[in-house]
Amino acid sequence: SQLGSCYAYLGQHKKAIELHKQALVISREVGDKSTEAAYLVNMSNSYSRLEQDDLAFQHLSEALVIIRKLGDRGVEGSILGNIGSVYWQRGEYERAIEYHTQALAINQETGDRHGEATRLGNLGVSYDRIGQLDLAIEHHTRALAISREVGAPEGVGLRLPNLSMTHLEGFDDASTALPLLLEAGNIFDALWAGLTSDNDRVSFGDTNGPIFTVSALQRAHAQLE
Repeated sequence: SQLGSCYAYLGQHKKAIELHKQALVISREVGDKSTEAAYLVNMSNSYSRLEQDDLAFQHLSEALVIIRKLGDRGVEGSILGNIGSVYWQRGEYERAIEYHTQALAINQETGDRHGEATRLGNLGVSYDRIGQLDLAIEHHTRALAISREVGAPEGVGLRLPNLSMTHLEGFDDASTALPLLLEAGNIFDALWAGLTSDNDRVSFGDTNGPIFTVSALQRAHAQLE
């Protein structure tokens, strides 16, 4: 339900789940399979935020079965990416890579450039976590290029710190990381200046991008001193 999504946006995930459950029952009663899958995904997102990963997997798996029967490749790719993100949250990075790779193939097939950038970025941080740094750099760089190409400043702002941290922590290369972090900081400042409501500012802060960038900048400067 829209109200459930509003509660999720405000971080009240237990209330969001309660409302989505009610909407899910109705969608099943009327036989609206597409909407049923959407509510399952919404519930999985809230379960994931509550760190109830088993329930997140359960709802995503149910949604995936429905969407595959409907033949909606775009939504299928999104769900596969969500499953990959839950695996990443659990620290199962190889499994995360498996699902993000499947999602990436569908994003490329359907021409979803924003989705493609997201999956490449997710693969980058996953490869970083298992020590495959060259692959991490490759995927972060491709994700950044697409975000620039499609004119997505928030995407660029998120990709830059991830790429910089692989240089900074993986290769001990602060001189390469620092200009990337400075550019990210400038982008976040510009985005923040354009926000008009407290809810937008809270949502923006939830990305952790600005805080992460400031911390990384301090570390990069420290390495260069």
